[in-house]
Amino acid sequence: MGNTEASTRYRIAPHLAWRLVDDQTLVMDLTNKQTYEFNSTASAIWHMIFLQNQKHEQGGGWTKEVVLTPLLQVSNADPRHVGRQVDEFLAECVARGFLLQEGREA
Repeated sequence: MGNTEASTRYRIAPHLAWRLVDDQTLVMDLTNKQTYEFNSTASAIWHMIFLQNQKHEQGGGWTKEVVLTPLLQVSNADPRHVGRQVDEFLAECVARGFLLQEGREA
């Protein structure tokens, strides 16, 4: 999974429901009724995605940077490592249809 474009804009697909349970997130794809469980790292990224999605819902989505910046502020990890984790998570979410990229529909 390569680097995501810094200018790519995302939004959460409308066919998802999710719940935070302890430090894990459960996501249900309402189209196929499958449930996915995110570990604590993925849950932290998803929480930032959710917050940015709410902020930018009417503005055409959000970029990777607005998710990455707050994560870097609370993480002691190498910023390159955190950036790679976010890139990989975004790519996986796009591939699974959890996130829509600007100009694309699920």
